[in-house]
Amino acid sequence: MGGSITLILGGARSGKSTWAERMARESGKPVLFVATATAGDGEMSARIAAHRAARPPEWRTVEAPIDLSGAIRESGHSETWCWSTV
Repeated sequence: MGGSITLILGGARSGKSTWAERMARESGKPVLFVATATAGDGEMSARIAAHRAARPPEWRTVEAPIDLSGAIRESGHSETWCWSTV
């Protein structure tokens, strides 16, 4: 079964994550959220916490700040993916 990839680009804090999360939610499929950001300071810690709180509890989350390709291989391909760098 073929799939599609949607790349969402934009400036910092321009709504990319919100749009991507809405698309994932509306897909009707299980969602795997791949989080790659790391908290280097208090502001980033707060942004990551806000993103975590906004995600639906049924979404599976994989933290992959370094080995994104490994996370992709291990997760399978049965879900809608939402990959965020915050």
